[in-house]
Amino acid sequence: LLKTPGTKLSDRIVVSYPSLDTIAKDISVIGFSANFNQNELAVSDLLLFAPSLGRKDIFRKNPNAVIRLNGNVEGHVNDLKFYNLSVAGLGSIQMRASGSIRGLPDVKRFYADLDIDQLSITATDIRGLVGAGAIPTSIQLPESMNLHGSFKGSLQNFSTNTRLQSSFGAATVNGTFKNLTVKGRESYN
Repeated sequence: LLKTPGTKLSDRIVVSYPSLDTIAKDISVIGFSANFNQNELAVSDLLLFAPSLGRKDIFRKNPNAVIRLNGNVEGHVNDLKFYNLSVAGLGSIQMRASGSIRGLPDVKRFYADLDIDQLSITATDIRGLVGAGAIPTSIQLPESMNLHGSFKGSLQNFSTNTRLQSSFGAATVNGTFKNLTVKGRESYN
């Protein structure tokens, strides 16, 4: 059990890293093996161990947030597997999903294989996570989004079968998207 005024981590949680100096420069090397059962993680405590996250707007603008966690997580930041994971409390984000994510924290190397029971997020949350300039100005995000379904691939090339309800309306997408970041080479199926 680890308890601070804003954090309660219990059950089985193993965090590994080479050194504090190393993770201050590269959080991808942080390893996890955890079973979360009604756990809470204060962003202020998280930033003590991973200060580079403080450069992301979503963490910088929510220093007093408490992230609620349930589920199982295994792997390193750059190669995580999770089962029945529920996360809420950072910005407006609420998520329940199982799957794997590779390549973080480098968004360009991001690859995911996800089964999403629920993802509720705002445009502000997304911009705060990915950073300035990551989303082209030609793309307008809905202010609020609720999604469920599956996603497999990178942000440039992926297949999905999802249902989205947003402030723009509703859509069901079952298809493959390729070369989304190469103007004139995009393809959709």
